[in-house]
Amino acid sequence: MKLESLAPSVRQDKTGRVYYSAILGLALLLRSLIVIPALKGAPRWWFFNQASEYGCLAQSLLAGHGYSSPFCGSTGPSAFLAPGYPLLVAAVFHLFGAYSLHAAAALIGLQILFGVMVVLAVMLIAKRLLGSASANIVGALCAISPPAVCLPILFWETSLSMLLLTGVILLAMRCVERRDNLPWVVFGAYCALAMFVNPSLLLTFAAVLIWMTWQSGTSRMRGPALALLTWCVIFSIWPIRNAYRLHAFIPLRTNLGYELWQGNRPGSDGTFTAALHPNTSDEEYARYAELGETGYMREKSDLAIAAIKADKPRFLKLSAERFIKFWVNSVESKSSSLLSLNIAFTSLMGAVGLGLLFWRKNSAAWLLALPFVVLPAPYYLTHADFRFRLLLDPLAILLTTYVYRELRGWLGSHAARAKATASLDEDGFVVRT
Repeated sequence: MKLESLAPSVRQDKTGRVYYSAILGLALLLRSLIVIPALKGAPRWWFFNQASEYGCLAQSLLAGHGYSSPFCGSTGPSAFLAPGYPLLVAAVFHLFGAYSLHAAAALIGLQILFGVMVVLAVMLIAKRLLGSASANIVGALCAISPPAVCLPILFWETSLSMLLLTGVILLAMRCVERRDNLPWVVFGAYCALAMFVNPSLLLTFAAVLIWMTWQSGTSRMRGPALALLTWCVIFSIWPIRNAYRLHAFIPLRTNLGYELWQGNRPGSDGTFTAALHPNTSDEEYARYAELGETGYMREKSDLAIAAIKADKPRFLKLSAERFIKFWVNSVESKSSSLLSLNIAFTSLMGAVGLGLLFWRKNSAAWLLALPFVVLPAPYYLTHADFRFRLLLDPLAILLTTYVYRELRGWLGSHAARAKATASLDEDGFVVRT
Protein backbone atom coordinates (compact mmCIF):
# COMPACT_ATOMS: atom_id res chain seq x y z
CA MET A 1 0.00 0.00 0.00
CA LYS A 2 0.99 3.64 -0.36
CA LEU A 3 1.33 5.76 2.77
CA GLU A 4 -0.52 9.05 2.83
CA SER A 5 1.26 12.37 2.97
CA LEU A 6 1.24 13.93 6.42
CA ALA A 7 0.09 17.26 5.06
CA PRO A 8 -2.31 16.73 2.14
CA SER A 9 -3.71 20.23 2.62
CA VAL A 10 -0.32 21.72 1.81
CA ARG A 11 1.08 21.52 -1.70
CA GLN A 12 3.70 18.76 -1.90
CA ASP A 13 6.99 19.46 -3.64
CA LYS A 14 8.59 16.07 -4.03
CA THR A 15 10.46 17.10 -7.15
CA GLY A 16 12.13 20.06 -5.49
CA ARG A 17 15.76 20.02 -4.51
CA VAL A 18 16.80 18.53 -1.19
CA TYR A 19 20.08 19.98 0.01
CA TYR A 20 21.57 16.82 1.44
CA SER A 21 25.22 17.84 1.07
CA ALA A 22 24.83 21.26 2.66
CA ILE A 23 22.69 20.07 5.57
CA LEU A 24 24.77 16.98 6.31
CA GLY A 25 27.90 19.11 6.07
CA LEU A 26 26.43 21.53 8.62
CA ALA A 27 25.57 18.62 10.93
CA LEU A 28 29.11 17.28 10.63
CA LEU A 29 30.66 20.69 11.28
CA LEU A 30 28.63 21.48 14.40
CA ARG A 31 29.18 18.05 15.93
CA SER A 32 32.90 18.29 15.25
CA LEU A 33 33.16 21.76 16.78
CA ILE A 34 31.48 20.70 20.03
CA VAL A 35 34.30 18.22 20.60
CA ILE A 36 36.93 20.94 20.95
CA PRO A 37 35.75 22.56 24.21
CA ALA A 38 34.51 19.25 25.57
CA LEU A 39 37.88 17.52 25.34
CA LYS A 40 40.01 20.19 26.98
CA GLY A 41 41.89 19.15 30.11
CA ALA A 42 41.89 15.35 30.57
CA PRO A 43 39.96 14.15 27.52
CA ARG A 44 40.47 10.42 27.87
CA TRP A 45 39.28 9.96 31.43
CA TRP A 46 36.51 12.54 31.14
CA PHE A 47 35.11 10.57 28.22
CA PHE A 48 35.63 7.00 29.40
CA ASN A 49 34.51 7.57 33.00
CA GLN A 50 30.96 8.44 31.90
CA ALA A 51 30.10 4.74 31.57
CA SER A 52 33.11 2.70 32.66
CA GLU A 53 31.21 -0.59 32.16
CA TYR A 54 31.81 -0.39 28.41
CA GLY A 55 35.54 -0.04 28.87
CA CYS A 56 35.69 -2.87 31.42
CA LEU A 57 33.77 -5.24 29.16
CA ALA A 58 35.97 -4.29 26.20
CA GLN A 59 39.13 -4.93 28.21
CA SER A 60 37.82 -8.31 29.32
CA LEU A 61 37.17 -9.28 25.71
CA LEU A 62 40.64 -8.19 24.62
CA ALA A 63 42.25 -10.04 27.52
CA GLY A 64 40.61 -13.29 26.41
CA HIS A 65 38.29 -13.53 29.43
CA GLY A 66 35.13 -13.36 27.37
CA TYR A 67 32.20 -11.03 27.87
CA SER A 68 32.58 -10.56 31.61
CA SER A 69 33.37 -8.25 34.55
CA PRO A 70 31.44 -5.07 33.62
CA PHE A 71 32.78 -3.28 36.69
CA CYS A 72 36.36 -4.51 36.11
CA GLY A 73 38.04 -6.87 38.50
CA SER A 74 37.20 -10.52 37.85
CA THR A 75 33.52 -11.17 38.56
CA GLY A 76 32.61 -13.64 35.84
CA PRO A 77 30.31 -13.69 32.79
CA SER A 78 27.89 -10.82 32.36
CA ALA A 79 24.68 -9.84 30.61
CA PHE A 80 24.44 -6.48 32.36
CA LEU A 81 24.76 -4.71 29.01
CA ALA A 82 24.00 -5.90 25.49
CA PRO A 83 27.20 -6.77 23.60
CA GLY A 84 26.89 -4.53 20.54
CA TYR A 85 28.48 -1.31 21.80
CA PRO A 86 31.10 -3.00 24.04
CA LEU A 87 32.24 -5.00 21.00
CA LEU A 88 32.62 -1.74 19.09
CA VAL A 89 34.65 -0.28 21.98
CA ALA A 90 36.81 -3.43 22.07
CA ALA A 91 37.54 -3.07 18.34
CA VAL A 92 38.56 0.56 18.84
CA PHE A 93 40.73 -0.36 21.86
CA HIS A 94 42.41 -3.06 19.78
CA LEU A 95 43.22 -0.61 16.98
CA PHE A 96 44.15 2.49 18.98
CA GLY A 97 45.01 1.28 22.48
CA ALA A 98 42.80 0.90 25.56
CA TYR A 99 41.68 4.23 27.03
CA SER A 100 44.05 6.15 24.74
CA LEU A 101 43.42 9.61 23.39
CA HIS A 102 43.24 8.13 19.90
CA ALA A 103 40.62 5.63 21.07
CA ALA A 104 38.51 8.44 22.55
CA ALA A 105 38.82 10.43 19.33
CA ALA A 106 37.86 7.39 17.22
CA LEU A 107 34.76 6.64 19.29
CA ILE A 108 33.64 10.26 19.23
CA GLY A 109 34.27 10.31 15.48
CA LEU A 110 32.08 7.24 15.02
CA GLN A 111 29.33 8.82 17.08
CA ILE A 112 29.55 11.99 15.01
CA LEU A 113 29.08 9.78 11.93
CA PHE A 114 26.04 8.14 13.55
CA GLY A 115 24.60 11.59 14.25
CA VAL A 116 25.03 12.71 10.63
CA MET A 117 23.38 9.49 9.43
CA VAL A 118 20.42 10.24 11.73
CA VAL A 119 19.98 13.57 9.95
CA LEU A 120 20.03 11.80 6.59
CA ALA A 121 17.48 9.19 7.72
CA VAL A 122 15.00 11.73 9.07
CA MET A 123 15.36 13.81 5.90
CA LEU A 124 14.42 10.78 3.81
CA ILE A 125 11.38 10.17 6.02
CA ALA A 126 10.39 13.84 5.79
CA LYS A 127 10.80 13.88 2.00
CA ARG A 128 8.47 10.90 1.67
CA LEU A 129 5.81 12.24 4.05
CA LEU A 130 6.08 16.04 3.79
CA GLY A 131 7.91 16.84 0.56
CA SER A 132 11.29 18.25 -0.39
CA ALA A 133 10.91 21.69 1.17
CA SER A 134 10.02 20.21 4.54
CA ALA A 135 12.84 17.67 4.27
CA ASN A 136 15.24 20.61 4.16
CA ILE A 137 13.63 22.18 7.23
CA VAL A 138 13.64 18.93 9.20
CA GLY A 139 17.24 18.22 8.24
CA ALA A 140 18.41 21.71 9.18
CA LEU A 141 16.63 21.57 12.56
CA CYS A 142 18.13 18.16 13.30
CA ALA A 143 21.54 19.39 12.23
CA ILE A 144 21.48 22.30 14.71
CA SER A 145 19.44 20.61 17.47
CA PRO A 146 21.41 21.34 20.70
CA PRO A 147 20.86 17.89 22.28
CA ALA A 148 21.86 16.08 19.08
CA VAL A 149 24.92 18.27 18.59
CA CYS A 150 26.17 17.43 22.10
CA LEU A 151 25.37 13.72 21.88
CA PRO A 152 28.65 12.43 20.30
CA ILE A 153 30.69 13.35 23.39
CA LEU A 154 28.65 10.97 25.58
CA PHE A 155 30.27 7.56 26.10
CA TRP A 156 27.05 5.59 25.66
CA GLU A 157 25.34 3.77 22.83
CA THR A 158 22.79 6.60 22.58
CA SER A 159 24.05 7.96 19.25
CA LEU A 160 23.83 4.53 17.66
CA SER A 161 20.45 3.79 19.28
CA MET A 162 19.04 7.05 17.92
CA LEU A 163 20.16 6.03 14.44
CA LEU A 164 18.64 2.56 14.82
CA LEU A 165 15.29 3.93 16.03
CA THR A 166 15.06 6.53 13.26
CA GLY A 167 16.16 3.97 10.69
CA VAL A 168 13.47 1.47 11.64
CA ILE A 169 10.77 4.00 10.73
CA LEU A 170 12.31 4.51 7.30
CA LEU A 171 12.69 0.77 6.78
CA ALA A 172 9.09 0.10 7.87
CA MET A 173 7.81 2.58 5.28
CA ARG A 174 9.80 0.85 2.55
CA CYS A 175 8.52 -2.59 3.56
CA VAL A 176 4.81 -1.77 3.42
CA GLU A 177 5.16 -0.05 0.06
CA ARG A 178 6.91 -2.95 -1.70
CA ARG A 179 5.40 -6.23 -2.82
CA ASP A 180 8.45 -8.52 -2.49
CA ASN A 181 9.61 -10.29 0.68
CA LEU A 182 13.28 -9.28 0.73
CA PRO A 183 12.68 -5.99 2.61
CA TRP A 184 10.92 -7.95 5.34
CA VAL A 185 13.91 -10.25 5.79
CA VAL A 186 16.14 -7.17 5.95
CA PHE A 187 13.79 -5.67 8.56
CA GLY A 188 14.02 -8.79 10.73
CA ALA A 189 17.82 -8.83 10.53
CA TYR A 190 17.93 -5.10 11.26
CA CYS A 191 15.81 -5.50 14.40
CA ALA A 192 17.93 -8.41 15.64
CA LEU A 193 21.18 -6.50 15.18
CA ALA A 194 19.68 -3.40 16.81
CA MET A 195 18.74 -5.50 19.84
CA PHE A 196 22.39 -6.46 20.26
CA VAL A 197 23.03 -2.73 20.73
CA ASN A 198 19.99 -1.72 22.82
CA PRO A 199 17.44 -4.35 23.93
CA SER A 200 15.22 -1.52 25.20
CA LEU A 201 14.15 -1.07 21.57
CA LEU A 202 12.42 -4.48 21.60
CA LEU A 203 8.89 -3.33 22.46
CA THR A 204 9.03 -0.41 20.02
CA PHE A 205 10.31 -2.55 17.15
CA ALA A 206 7.72 -5.25 17.89
CA ALA A 207 4.96 -2.62 17.84
CA VAL A 208 6.26 -1.30 14.49
CA LEU A 209 6.22 -4.84 13.08
CA ILE A 210 2.60 -5.24 14.20
CA TRP A 211 1.73 -1.95 12.47
CA MET A 212 3.47 -3.14 9.30
CA THR A 213 1.52 -6.41 9.39
CA TRP A 214 -1.76 -4.54 9.84
CA GLN A 215 -0.94 -2.16 6.97
CA SER A 216 0.00 -5.03 4.66
CA GLY A 217 -3.22 -6.96 5.26
CA THR A 218 -3.88 -10.66 5.77
CA SER A 219 -3.06 -11.43 2.13
CA ARG A 220 0.62 -10.61 2.71
CA MET A 221 1.42 -12.55 5.87
CA ARG A 222 4.52 -14.21 4.42
CA GLY A 223 6.55 -11.00 4.71
CA PRO A 224 5.83 -10.39 8.42
CA ALA A 225 6.40 -14.09 9.17
CA LEU A 226 9.80 -13.96 7.47
CA ALA A 227 10.70 -10.80 9.37
CA LEU A 228 9.80 -12.34 12.72
CA LEU A 229 11.60 -15.60 11.95
CA THR A 230 14.78 -13.81 10.84
CA TRP A 231 14.66 -11.61 13.93
CA CYS A 232 14.28 -14.54 16.34
CA VAL A 233 16.90 -16.76 14.68
CA ILE A 234 19.61 -14.09 14.70
CA PHE A 235 18.95 -12.69 18.15
CA SER A 236 18.57 -16.14 19.74
CA ILE A 237 22.38 -16.24 19.88
CA TRP A 238 22.27 -13.89 22.88
CA PRO A 239 19.82 -15.72 25.22
CA ILE A 240 21.42 -19.06 24.29
CA ARG A 241 24.81 -17.67 25.28
CA ASN A 242 23.35 -16.31 28.52
CA ALA A 243 21.77 -19.65 29.40
CA TYR A 244 25.09 -21.40 28.82
CA ARG A 245 27.34 -18.89 30.59
CA LEU A 246 25.07 -17.56 33.36
CA HIS A 247 22.93 -20.69 33.85
CA ALA A 248 19.71 -18.69 33.72
CA PHE A 249 17.11 -17.65 31.16
CA ILE A 250 18.07 -14.06 30.34
CA PRO A 251 16.45 -13.03 27.05
CA LEU A 252 17.64 -9.41 27.14
CA ARG A 253 19.73 -8.10 30.06
CA THR A 254 20.08 -8.79 33.76
CA ASN A 255 19.73 -5.19 34.92
CA LEU A 256 15.95 -4.63 34.92
CA GLY A 257 15.59 -5.42 38.62
CA TYR A 258 18.53 -3.18 39.44
CA GLU A 259 17.09 -0.25 37.47
CA LEU A 260 13.73 -0.78 39.18
CA TRP A 261 15.47 -0.71 42.56
CA GLN A 262 17.36 2.48 41.70
CA GLY A 263 14.16 4.40 41.03
CA ASN A 264 11.94 2.95 43.76
CA ARG A 265 14.12 1.90 46.70
CA PRO A 266 13.34 3.43 50.12
CA GLY A 267 14.71 6.96 50.18
CA SER A 268 14.84 7.28 46.39
CA ASP A 269 13.44 10.39 44.73
CA GLY A 270 12.68 8.38 41.59
CA THR A 271 15.94 9.15 39.83
CA PHE A 272 19.19 7.25 39.29
CA THR A 273 21.77 7.57 42.08
CA ALA A 274 25.28 7.10 40.69
CA ALA A 275 26.75 6.68 44.18
CA LEU A 276 24.88 3.35 44.50
CA HIS A 277 26.24 1.88 41.29
CA PRO A 278 28.78 -0.97 41.54
CA ASN A 279 31.25 0.95 39.39
CA THR A 280 31.40 3.78 41.96
CA SER A 281 30.35 2.20 45.27
CA ASP A 282 32.80 -0.21 46.96
CA GLU A 283 29.96 -1.64 49.03
CA GLU A 284 27.76 -2.37 46.01
CA TYR A 285 30.69 -3.80 44.08
CA ALA A 286 31.55 -6.13 46.96
CA ARG A 287 27.95 -7.32 47.13
CA TYR A 288 27.89 -7.85 43.36
CA ALA A 289 31.13 -9.85 43.49
CA GLU A 290 29.86 -11.92 46.42
CA LEU A 291 26.48 -12.88 44.95
CA GLY A 292 27.45 -12.97 41.29
CA GLU A 293 25.59 -11.03 38.65
CA THR A 294 22.37 -13.04 38.60
CA GLY A 295 22.19 -13.24 42.39
CA TYR A 296 22.88 -9.54 42.82
CA MET A 297 20.27 -8.54 40.26
CA ARG A 298 17.73 -10.93 41.74
CA GLU A 299 18.28 -9.40 45.18
CA LYS A 300 17.79 -5.86 43.82
CA SER A 301 14.64 -6.97 42.01
CA ASP A 302 13.21 -8.47 45.21
CA LEU A 303 14.03 -5.30 47.16
CA ALA A 304 12.41 -3.13 44.49
CA ILE A 305 9.22 -5.19 44.37
CA ALA A 306 9.02 -5.18 48.17
CA ALA A 307 9.39 -1.38 48.28
CA ILE A 308 6.69 -0.92 45.63
CA LYS A 309 4.25 -3.25 47.41
CA ALA A 310 4.92 -1.56 50.74
CA ASP A 311 3.96 1.89 49.45
CA LYS A 312 2.00 1.74 46.20
CA PRO A 313 0.85 5.42 46.33
CA ARG A 314 4.50 6.47 46.51
CA PHE A 315 5.31 4.32 43.48
CA LEU A 316 2.47 5.89 41.50
CA LYS A 317 3.62 9.36 42.54
CA LEU A 318 7.22 8.66 41.50
CA SER A 319 6.03 7.19 38.18
CA ALA A 320 3.98 10.33 37.48
CA GLU A 321 7.01 12.48 38.27
CA ARG A 322 9.16 10.37 35.96
CA PHE A 323 6.56 10.79 33.20
CA ILE A 324 6.80 14.58 33.52
CA LYS A 325 10.58 14.47 33.79
CA PHE A 326 10.89 12.37 30.64
CA TRP A 327 8.84 14.72 28.47
CA VAL A 328 9.48 18.13 29.98
CA ASN A 329 12.58 18.25 32.12
CA SER A 330 14.78 15.23 31.46
CA VAL A 331 17.91 17.42 31.54
CA GLU A 332 19.60 17.70 34.91
CA SER A 333 19.64 21.14 36.50
CA LYS A 334 23.37 21.54 36.02
CA SER A 335 22.95 21.22 32.26
CA SER A 336 22.09 24.00 29.84
CA SER A 337 18.59 25.45 30.07
CA LEU A 338 18.61 25.56 26.26
CA LEU A 339 18.51 21.75 26.22
CA SER A 340 15.57 21.69 28.64
CA LEU A 341 13.69 24.23 26.52
CA ASN A 342 14.35 22.20 23.38
CA ILE A 343 13.07 19.00 25.01
CA ALA A 344 9.91 20.66 26.35
CA PHE A 345 9.11 22.45 23.07
CA THR A 346 9.60 19.45 20.77
CA SER A 347 7.65 17.23 23.20
CA LEU A 348 4.71 19.64 23.05
CA MET A 349 4.86 20.00 19.27
CA GLY A 350 5.21 16.25 18.88
CA ALA A 351 2.02 15.73 20.90
CA VAL A 352 0.18 18.35 18.83
CA GLY A 353 1.43 16.79 15.59
CA LEU A 354 0.32 13.31 16.58
CA GLY A 355 -3.07 14.67 17.63
CA LEU A 356 -3.52 16.24 14.20
CA LEU A 357 -2.54 13.01 12.45
CA PHE A 358 -5.07 10.94 14.39
CA TRP A 359 -7.74 13.58 13.88
CA ARG A 360 -7.16 13.33 10.13
CA LYS A 361 -7.01 9.51 10.32
CA ASN A 362 -3.68 9.48 8.52
CA SER A 363 -2.28 6.02 7.80
CA ALA A 364 1.16 7.03 9.11
CA ALA A 365 -0.19 8.24 12.47
CA TRP A 366 0.44 5.03 14.39
CA LEU A 367 3.84 4.48 12.79
CA LEU A 368 5.07 7.80 14.16
CA ALA A 369 3.15 7.51 17.43
CA LEU A 370 4.37 4.06 18.47
CA PRO A 371 7.91 5.14 19.47
CA PHE A 372 6.47 7.96 21.61
CA VAL A 373 3.98 5.61 23.29
CA VAL A 374 6.02 2.44 23.71
CA LEU A 375 9.68 3.44 24.11
CA PRO A 376 9.32 5.55 27.30
CA ALA A 377 7.02 3.13 29.16
CA PRO A 378 9.75 1.21 31.07
CA TYR A 379 11.41 4.47 32.11
CA TYR A 380 8.24 5.66 33.84
CA LEU A 381 8.73 2.67 36.17
CA THR A 382 12.50 2.94 36.68
CA HIS A 383 14.12 6.32 36.02
CA ALA A 384 14.00 8.88 33.21
CA ASP A 385 17.42 10.04 32.05
CA PHE A 386 18.13 12.72 29.48
CA ARG A 387 19.69 10.31 26.98
CA PHE A 388 16.55 8.13 26.86
CA ARG A 389 14.45 11.04 25.61
CA LEU A 390 17.11 11.94 23.03
CA LEU A 391 16.27 8.85 20.98
CA LEU A 392 12.95 10.46 20.03
CA ASP A 393 14.42 13.86 19.14
CA PRO A 394 14.55 13.39 15.32
CA LEU A 395 10.93 12.20 15.14
CA ALA A 396 9.84 15.02 17.47
CA ILE A 397 11.49 17.51 15.12
CA LEU A 398 9.71 15.89 12.16
CA LEU A 399 6.36 16.34 13.89
CA THR A 400 7.26 19.91 14.89
CA THR A 401 7.85 20.70 11.21
CA TYR A 402 4.52 19.06 10.34
CA VAL A 403 2.73 21.33 12.83
CA TYR A 404 4.49 24.34 11.27
CA ARG A 405 3.37 23.27 7.78
CA GLU A 406 -0.21 22.80 8.92
CA LEU A 407 -0.26 26.15 10.72
CA ARG A 408 1.19 27.91 7.71
CA GLY A 409 -1.39 26.28 5.45
CA TRP A 410 -4.24 27.25 7.79
CA LEU A 411 -3.03 30.85 8.02
CA GLY A 412 -2.66 31.02 4.24
CA SER A 413 -6.20 29.74 3.69
CA HIS A 414 -7.56 32.13 6.30
CA ALA A 415 -5.78 35.08 4.66
CA ALA A 416 -7.10 34.06 1.23
CA ARG A 417 -10.68 33.89 2.52
CA ALA A 418 -10.29 37.26 4.20
CA LYS A 419 -8.98 38.78 0.97
CA ALA A 420 -11.85 37.28 -1.01
CA THR A 421 -14.36 38.65 1.49
CA ALA A 422 -12.78 42.10 1.36
CA SER A 423 -13.12 42.16 -2.43
CA LEU A 424 -16.97 42.08 -2.27
CA ASP A 425 -18.95 45.29 -2.08
CA GLU A 426 -21.72 45.82 0.40
CA ASP A 427 -24.27 44.18 -1.97
CA GLY A 428 -22.17 41.03 -2.33
CA PHE A 429 -20.90 41.72 -5.85
CA VAL A 430 -17.29 41.24 -6.81
CA VAL A 431 -15.36 44.48 -6.90
CA ARG A 432 -12.90 44.49 -9.80
CA THR A 433 -9.64 46.32 -9.29
